[in-house]
Amino acid sequence: MRRSLPVAPEPELRTEALSGFVGGLRGAVVAELQALLGEPLVWLDGEAEAPEDTFAVVLEGPPALTVELRRPAPGARSWALAGALALSYRPLEGGGDPFARGDTRGRLEALRARLQGRGRGATERAWDALCDARARVRSYAPVGDWLYRQASPREVVLRLGFRCNQRCGFCWQSREWPDAPEDHYHRWVDEVADAGRRAVCFSGGEPTLHAALPSLVARATGRGLRVMLQTNAVRLAQREYLKALCDAGLRAVFVSYHSHLPAVSDAMTRAPGTHVRTEEGLRRCLEAGLEVSLNTVVERDNHALLGALAEAVVARFVAPYPDNPVATVSLSHPSPYYERARWKGAAVSLEALRPSLVACAGYLEDHGVTVEGLGTCGFPACALRDDPRLLRRATLAREDLHDQEGRAYGRSCEGCAARGHCLGVKRDYLDEHGEAGLVPFTADPFA
Repeated sequence: MRRSLPVAPEPELRTEALSGFVGGLRGAVVAELQALLGEPLVWLDGEAEAPEDTFAVVLEGPPALTVELRRPAPGARSWALAGALALSYRPLEGGGDPFARGDTRGRLEALRARLQGRGRGATERAWDALCDARARVRSYAPVGDWLYRQASPREVVLRLGFRCNQRCGFCWQSREWPDAPEDHYHRWVDEVADAGRRAVCFSGGEPTLHAALPSLVARATGRGLRVMLQTNAVRLAQREYLKALCDAGLRAVFVSYHSHLPAVSDAMTRAPGTHVRTEEGLRRCLEAGLEVSLNTVVERDNHALLGALAEAVVARFVAPYPDNPVATVSLSHPSPYYERARWKGAAVSLEALRPSLVACAGYLEDHGVTVEGLGTCGFPACALRDDPRLLRRATLAREDLHDQEGRAYGRSCEGCAARGHCLGVKRDYLDEHGEAGLVPFTADPFA
């Protein structure tokens, strides 16, 4: 879940306009292979039949030749030894033997001669470079460039890796996914500023665990960007660390706050003892004058307690800070969990959560706290149908209607008078609960 920073429309910036690196890692392997073999080629990484220690390569044709490179091993057969490498070839497409044809036989013999001419030391160094380049490709195989930097009409999010000091069961990320190279984060900040955008959100994982965060905040501020931090606020309980971020230019935080009860929060985050530090971090942020918004993921463990959570938010983070209260609370419908087996039973039906969801949103709105519950990470409009005033106050950014990935409408949504203001429901919800709780409006509740 993420919250929009600016109100005015932002200049267009597409995610793909921000430089990437994951997509280029495979090209680095191809370049190493091409330099070694001296021919245009395609690298066939990931073939099920290819051993871990083998590079399968297609040399462009016609006809295309597929060769394999590996280190020699006792008892392993190969067509030729070339320096520190063993060279083999595969049948041509259709089953022909490339060594039985004059044109392809000549190419194979020329390739063998080139490799043998490189010598043992050169081919050993080339092999090591190839293995290093392939290891980088495979380490980033579960992720793509888009996970690290995302631009939308609402905001630009830069994720500083995926490490975290909590282990929320409802998180959609793996804690094992690798960081991006640090220099790319600084480059992306400059690209965001160069595009004329006015704000950036640093997220994660938990971004406060990244050593470069203070310098990135300073760089963004120096380029005229307003900086928001999406965080669990655990590290922000440390006065000196928070001061360093504020001195660097931090102006707003979006804090994960899933329950007012330590036992419930620590169970949801699977990080005992962190709830008390999140609350301390929240208080320090409010005292420092930062704009503070909260995000609550609504699932099995906390949905029945939402009304009490709203009262606690007002009592702890609104009333004691009349000059700088918590401004916004986002109520989020969980995305598919990384641990997919946990989704079943954890995502509550709309029928079951509607009363407490409405009670929570109503109490917060009555005490001057803006509730965001219908956006990209939120609920369908009918989840708030029991209190029409909540829908009349609700704001669904125009851009949200263009960000409906992972969402769908049920059959009961056909003809709903609110459909033009509603993003539908999470697809995984439909898979688990069907259309339970989806109730169409006969009149537009936003009118």
